[in-house]
Amino acid sequence: MGNGNETVPMTVNYNPSQGYSLNPKDPKIKKNGTARINGSNCDFTICFNPTNTPFGSCISMHQTDPAKDVDVGDSNYTLTYCITNYGGSCTPPGMLADDPTGTIKVGSGTGTGTGKK
Repeated sequence: MGNGNETVPMTVNYNPSQGYSLNPKDPKIKKNGTARINGSNCDFTICFNPTNTPFGSCISMHQTDPAKDVDVGDSNYTLTYCITNYGGSCTPPGMLADDPTGTIKVGSGTGTGTGKK
């Protein structure tokens, strides 16, 4: 505790003409930080690749659910995501036009230095 951890809010939105999106689209999170996932105006499922990170394979949420915090751990990794309807599934990094995808970077490439020990 007290490691200067940061929490990065990641909000899923839905627009009838553009579909699902994540804001920010390609978040960067420092090691030992927290990703805070929530829905602003929709129920959704967000799936991740690879599935062996602290994010797991998929997270399903109703827009009324409290935000889901994911402690990202002390490793450097990049994962891709896709977002679909609640209870559905999608396979990142599928580049289908209808599947919103992006990347989440943890650790390296998220800033200068490693912070305080």
